[in-house]
Amino acid sequence: MMLALMMSTLSLEEEGRFQEIYEQYNVLVYYIAYDILKDKELAEETAQEVFVKVICNFKLFAGGVCDYSKNLIAVMAKNMSVDVLRKQKAQDRLEKYLVETDYEDVQRDEEVLVCKSPSAEERYLERAAIEQLAVAVHNLSEKERRAIELHYYNHLKIKETATVMDVSESAVKKLLQRGLAHLRDTLEKEEL
Repeated sequence: MMLALMMSTLSLEEEGRFQEIYEQYNVLVYYIAYDILKDKELAEETAQEVFVKVICNFKLFAGGVCDYSKNLIAVMAKNMSVDVLRKQKAQDRLEKYLVETDYEDVQRDEEVLVCKSPSAEERYLERAAIEQLAVAVHNLSEKERRAIELHYYNHLKIKETATVMDVSESAVKKLLQRGLAHLRDTLEKEEL
């Protein structure tokens, strides 16, 4: 359902390319997810989430079906499956804790339970900072931008980023270092 809804945001040409990518890699993504999660339903849900993320980051898949796309999708499937597994384990620990906790012995500190939501001004400033960062990232060189997007936005490791970009790990580190330095300089200039 979500995948079909997301596909409506693509142009006709992009939709055709996405269909090729989906048909080529959906089984691979499912098997990667199933291998990690050992649960059919979770693997199917994770596979769908991977392809929703592909649509959201479709500019990275401009080449269509190729080794770059295959590597990136495989890494995304692995990372998202591991995230699901971590969340599941954390949920299991929480449920176990709640079952084992004797609530009569729990002392409630009112200050700890208070939840502060950010003010409208804080939310506006945060949004403005995010937009400023997005513009600064967009103004980086293509290689620096791609390295930062893969490593920080898609949460790929240095080795995985190097594989996707088809460069050495040291080249990725250097691109990230230069890109972050350019971002720092750009954002400091805008602060003045």
